[in-house]
Amino acid sequence: MPAPAASSSSSTYHVHNSCTSASNADFYAVARDLERRLSSLRTFLDAAHELLARAKLPCSEFKRCSREIVDLIETGRETLIRAGIKLYRFTSCPPGLLPYKSVYFGLLTVLRHNRHNIEPRIRGTFSFHPTANLCYIATATLLILCETNHRPCSAAAVRAVDPLRNHALGA
Repeated sequence: MPAPAASSSSSTYHVHNSCTSASNADFYAVARDLERRLSSLRTFLDAAHELLARAKLPCSEFKRCSREIVDLIETGRETLIRAGIKLYRFTSCPPGLLPYKSVYFGLLTVLRHNRHNIEPRIRGTFSFHPTANLCYIATATLLILCETNHRPCSAAAVRAVDPLRNHALGA
């Protein structure tokens, strides 16, 4: 399990350097910066979109960097929880926070597609809830309830999101 930082009340996951190939050197070089940016809600979105793009690696490369990718997603998860975002698919979320929730589920979808490239010992360290078992993460469309001025059951209160195509939810 990644080593938590000792200085804060919530644990922070630190990126390990297990990326060994030359093509992954670039990924590890930016991983520490991504970790810092994923730790702040103010810089989270740009960092999460960058991680989403970088995590789309060939299978062998993803396998080498899976620990770093999981650690970065854990850091992002903690940031979103501290911000009060409920990271369950069917919970309401203020419209201004929907992009954060959407890109987070996009990252989980990348993990789900690559679950066979993540070593079981790393898979066992996930603390994502309710997604501890990546087999249950939706891969196509996620329904996210958002707060609106509409009745809760109206079509305007539910948006279908494809996390790999549309991360902003407003479009």
